[in-house]
Formats: sequence, C-alpha cells, structure tokens
Amino acid sequence: MQKAPQLTVYKASAGSGKTWRLTVEYLKLLVMQPDAYRHILAVTFTNKAAGEMKERVLQALCRISRGEDAKGMDKAIVDETGLPIEKVREQATTALHLLLHDYGRFHIETIDSFFQLVLRNLARELGLGSSFNIDLDTKSVLDKAVGQLYEHASENPSVLEWIENFIEEQLRDGKSRNVAEALKTFGQNIFKECFQQQWGNLSKELSDKDFLKLYKETLHKMAAAGEKAIQDKAKEFNYIITAAGLTVDDFAYKSTGPAGYFVKLQNGNYSPDNYNSSRVRAALDNPAAWASAKSPYRLKIEQLGREKLNDLLEECEKIRQANYK
Repeated sequence: MQKAPQLTVYKASAGSGKTWRLTVEYLKLLVMQPDAYRHILAVTFTNKAAGEMKERVLQALCRISRGEDAKGMDKAIVDETGLPIEKVREQATTALHLLLHDYGRFHIETIDSFFQLVLRNLARELGLGSSFNIDLDTKSVLDKAVGQLYEHASENPSVLEWIENFIEEQLRDGKSRNVAEALKTFGQNIFKECFQQQWGNLSKELSDKDFLKLYKETLHKMAAAGEKAIQDKAKEFNYIITAAGLTVDDFAYKSTGPAGYFVKLQNGNYSPDNYNSSRVRAALDNPAAWASAKSPYRLKIEQLGREKLNDLLEECEKIRQANYK
C-alpha cells in the first residue's frame, strides 16, 4: 500500500515569517530535484502575493547560486537537507537555469487562475476550441445577495438600521434613489484584490456591530475639521483683500488666476487641479504674478503678495493636501 503524503500546516501571526518558511520549503524541493517545479503547484489568494512569491524564489536561487547570503535561506536548506553548501549552490544554479527557460511551468498562481486553467483544459478536452471564454458572473451573485439582504433585513435590526442609514445618506448626498443598484455597485468592492487582501482585518473589525457607525462618525469629524481649516484660510484671504479695498476682479486673471484659487475653496471645490494651474503656481514664488501689468492697483497687490498672500497660499495648500482625501 502506498503511504499517504504528509500534510504540514504552518500557523502563525502576521509578520512572523510564514512566507519565508514557504519559500524555503519550495527551494528545498528544487535543490533536491532541480526540475521539481514542473510538479509543484503553489496557490495564493491574490495576484500580488503570487508575484511576490515567484520573485522571492527567483531572487533566492540567484543569490544562492552566486554564493551570496539569501536571508538565511541557504543556511536553512543546508541544515534541513543535509547537503553540503557546494551541492546546494550547484543545484540552485541548475534550477534557476531550468526555471528561466521553462517559465510557463513555474506554477505559483491564484486560486482563480488555477481553476481557469483547469476549465480551459477541460474545454479543450470537450472540443470547445481556443475561443472558449470563462466569465465570472459576479453580477448575478450580487443581485441574489442584495435580494436576500432585503428579504431578511427585518429579522436583523442592525442590518435594517444600516440599510436605512444608507438610504438616508444616498438621499442627503443627492445620489441615486435606486438603493438596490447602489448596494450592488458598492458590493463590487468584494471582488477587488485590495479588498481580499484586507478581508481578515475587515472581518475582525466588522464583528463589532458599532464599528461602521463609529468609523463613519470619525471620518465625518475629520472631514469637517479639514474643511473648516481650509475655509478659515479662504476667509482670511477675503479679509486681507477687503481690508486693502480690493476684490477678486482686481487680481491677475480674476477668478481664473491665483485669487480664484481661494474662491474655489470657498465654494467647496478642493480639487488638486485648482493648485496645479500654472497661474496659481506662478504666484507662489512671484508676488508680481498676483497682479496684471496694467492694473491700477499693481503695486498694492504685489506688496500684499510679498507680505501676506504668498505665505497664505503656501499654508492653505499644505492644509488642502493634508485633508483632501
């Protein structure tokens, strides 16, 4: 009777070296048999993780073959395989050469790509040809999920409250009244790689039913504080020019020039495009850029730019950058 293969499970907290250990295990197989990669399937959850794992394996093989330190992996391989370091370097060199010339069989990939490969091979066996496409029907899954959410919302007061708050926010922000479609659009996030990478942390936080409410309250307070800081600077600009007997129209290019930067902030437009205007940036280090050459107030405006407005613009932009997101 054939002996069942041994299953080894590594469980450890984040940052404890799980990826390092998995890389060592992969390298040990290659050192023992350089073409073993043809029979190894390594599966991760995200494209980023798969790419990083491939890069680690190749970098480690390269460093070992050159006799350089491979973050302790070379020592671990020698200790755990019992092979002399010279043999380990020789085998690593051979494995690296084979991998680079047979890269298509270097299988470190995501679960999705693995099953797509299986399905494509199945399609070929069934004679469906190379035009066979695999579609992940996420829309129907979301449609069903949102339908079930509505259907059972009355059974869960916290979910019902969340839906009601979501509807109120949509209406308050002037967004679509079709809440079901808004929920489906929002639900598309769960299929994104960035969401899947953070799902462990998110699920832990979301286990606290009050987390989302408190989190949103914190965000609103941060946004309000940032907006107030920006608006205060815009009001300061208005106070300065009014005290000098000037209006925005007295400045170079009027509302499309450097003075217009503050007008847009007052109107709630905090886009980086406001500052990236060549006219606004020119005024930052050049007081003369605040006034047009033919303005009867040119000297007064240039003096204001030099003494107050240049510094105010720089301070305001720092605040806007810090709070824009």
